[in-house]
Formats: sequence, C-alpha cells, structure tokens
Amino acid sequence: MVVEARTRTNKLLMQKKRIIIIGTGRSGTAYTSMLLKQCGIDVGHERMGKDGVSSWYLTTKFEAFDGLDWEDLESDPYLIGQQIRDPLKTIPSLMTFNKQSQSFIRRSGAHNVKPKNRLHDAMLHWYYWNRLAFDRADYHWTLEDLNPNILLILNDAGHNLSASDLRLGIDELSSTVNSSKTRVLSLRRAAKTSPMVYLRRVRQAFLPMTLTWQDLRDVDRKLALNIERFYSDYKTSIDSSR
Repeated sequence: MVVEARTRTNKLLMQKKRIIIIGTGRSGTAYTSMLLKQCGIDVGHERMGKDGVSSWYLTTKFEAFDGLDWEDLESDPYLIGQQIRDPLKTIPSLMTFNKQSQSFIRRSGAHNVKPKNRLHDAMLHWYYWNRLAFDRADYHWTLEDLNPNILLILNDAGHNLSASDLRLGIDELSSTVNSSKTRVLSLRRAAKTSPMVYLRRVRQAFLPMTLTWQDLRDVDRKLALNIERFYSDYKTSIDSSR
C-alpha cells in the first residue's frame, strides 16, 4: 500500500502542467504558439493544444470557446503567463482590429472609458487589458525578450527546455515567418476569409504605422504616461526577478 501511494505521488509530481499564455491582442500570442510548437511543446493558438493555449481572449474571463473547455482545466494543473509587447508596436496593430474583436473587448468590461477615436481605443485596450493580465498571471515576460524569461514557466510546467534550444527554435521560426513565401500564403488565406481581412493584412504587411510616445500623449496625456510607466515598471520587475 505504501509503495502504491508513493507511485501515485510520484506520478502527480511528474505530471506536466498546461500553460495558459495571455495578454493583449497583437502581442505575439500566435508567434509564441508557433515557437513552442517548433520546440516540441503543443501550445495552441486560440485553441487548446496538448500542452496548453496562447490567447488574448482568456485575459478577462475563463470561458469555453473554440474547443477550450475550462471544466477540464479545473481538474488539470495549469500555469498562467503574461506576454507583453512594446506598446509603440502593439497599439498601431490594435487599430486594425475587426468588429468582432472590438465587440468582445466592449463586452468584457475591462474598462468603461469612451474612446475618442480608433487610436485612443487601442491605447485603452493595451493598458487595461495588460493590467488585468498582470493580476491574473504568475509568470511575466516580453515578446522582445522571450529568451530566457519564458523558460521559467516552461520548466515549472515540466518541459525540459534549455535557453539554447529556445534560441534555435527562435532562429528557425524567424527564417520561416519572414520568408516571402510565408507572407504570400498568409495573404492568400486572408483573401479567402473576407475582403476586409485581406485589406487589413495587406496594410499591416506593407504600410505599417509608426507611433511615438508624443503621438500617444497628444491623444490622452494621462493614459500615455500610464502606459509608459506600466511598460517600464513591467520590464524592470522582470529584470529584477532573474
């Protein structure tokens, strides 16, 4: 009986935990999903993989959608990590959100501030969504500094991945994602979805918007300062926890 109990205990200790990656839209959750798959860790994007899921939707509330069953997660151990991307790169991309995503954000109750314009709307989403994600997550990193910061949640979840393995995965994925063939295939898939999605993808690929901190201050000075301070403090907390 003692041997059986020890065996069950050892199995529980060896059981891998699922990984839940949250953040804002356009923060690189799709990229991180592809990267982890490249490294042999099945974390799906907007759907549950064997080892977890990467989705901005899950920041506000845990509910089933597109194959996600949170009742299963309640019985299985999981870890939650937050991924942040540079706001000056994320916010312009958020301005191209479709109506479905915008509607989801409004229904979430993340904030009740009425946006002045599309840029202000994107700024509000970045700030309030990341605050919610920060409170929910136990692990934190930036898209720009994945290696080695994401390794902590991977190792705690039971995945034996080294910094060199992750770097190799990043290099291999970068060569694939940045290839002209991959971009063409992405635009073709978008064209089959809808004309609006296609035009949005073309604009993202060939006419990227560049913003400065002053651009954000011109729209809402207080909010811009809050975004800048939050991002700076976030990076500092990551550096100090290494």
